[in-house]
Amino acid sequence: MSDKVKSLLAELKQSQGISSSKDIPKRVRPSLSRDKKEKESDEKEVTSGTYTILCIGASTGGPSAVQTVLQGLGKNFPLPVLYAQHLDVGADEKMAKWFDDTCPDICVSLAKDGEVAEPGHVYLAPAEKHLVIDRIKNGLPVLHLSDEAPERFLRPAVNKLFRSAAKFYKDNCLAILMTGMGADGAEGCKEIVDAGGYTICEDKSTCKVFGMPAAAIAMNAASKVLPRGEVAPAILRMVK
Repeated sequence: MSDKVKSLLAELKQSQGISSSKDIPKRVRPSLSRDKKEKESDEKEVTSGTYTILCIGASTGGPSAVQTVLQGLGKNFPLPVLYAQHLDVGADEKMAKWFDDTCPDICVSLAKDGEVAEPGHVYLAPAEKHLVIDRIKNGLPVLHLSDEAPERFLRPAVNKLFRSAAKFYKDNCLAILMTGMGADGAEGCKEIVDAGGYTICEDKSTCKVFGMPAAAIAMNAASKVLPRGEVAPAILRMVK
């Protein structure tokens, strides 16, 4: 197991409340499926300024930061959530399960190629795959896992996800860029903002590494800058 995987898994284990998955009660989730008529109705109701997708990008320190956000979204979150996290092979399945166990009000799973992303569900990019939106089907994103070359040595790359969201959702796109080293996601934030969407960058005060958010802020690509504890409440005010 690589040092990067060990570091990611250590961060998960050190987070409060996950010492044992046996301590987490099992729950029955409501079905996320909706019939075609409902989906077509939703598609017609999409208007300028109505947010219909949420994208999240993070790197170093990301799991605990994103956990705070997901726990704050509560039950029946109305948007699909696409999440690109820098991680290595061997950490993705464990990370998805950890999120799913510790964020009981929202479903979290590894994204699959060709699946339709449903509201109230988080889709985590697998290791060594770019997660992008391939097309829109009845108002919902159809996911694609790409084997394209790493972008600046990164796969998954946050920029890839954010660019695809800007392309398809334009001013209906919400995105969050959280703690992380480097500048991945900054250009994607700029494309979302230029398309009329809205971006929230994590404030330096709560970042483990103030790299990616700082790069986006420097590019005037942050619509709002907030400490992590204020991100979920801000999102809820915008979508509910």
